[in-house]
Amino acid sequence: MNSLSKSYFHNLILHSRFSTDTDVKQGCLELLDYLTEESSLDLETSFYFEELRQHVSKEIDDEDFIYSVFYLTRPDVNVLKQEFSAWKPIINDFALVEDKTYILEMLRDQEYANPFSGDDLSSQEFEEQVLTFFTPTTYFLEKKDVRI
Repeated sequence: MNSLSKSYFHNLILHSRFSTDTDVKQGCLELLDYLTEESSLDLETSFYFEELRQHVSKEIDDEDFIYSVFYLTRPDVNVLKQEFSAWKPIINDFALVEDKTYILEMLRDQEYANPFSGDDLSSQEFEEQVLTFFTPTTYFLEKKDVRI
């Protein structure tokens, strides 16, 4: 871990409880290293899973990596915010989905539709037409350089 290990967020993760059977804590710390060192972060910055994966050791399996990303979205951690974009036929491009609840309900119920057109989708079509991405939170951007 680098000199940023004494940042507010690193300390938050270091003092959180994680299962000893996973590498979720290490994944969180590696993601924090990247996010706190990235000087060009702002509210317009976004990351897909693949982009974040590049900054976490391959020794951390994919499942633990995914849990690490979602851990950083927890309200009590507040580093990343999950967002969705979907294919919008009327503009022939992807657009931000404002109502995340609708997407989360479809995922929970495993009943998929395009959120803009309403067309029913298979799970594979849904994965192609609805993309998950993450943005830094205002809270993280305000506190990322705070040292404890």
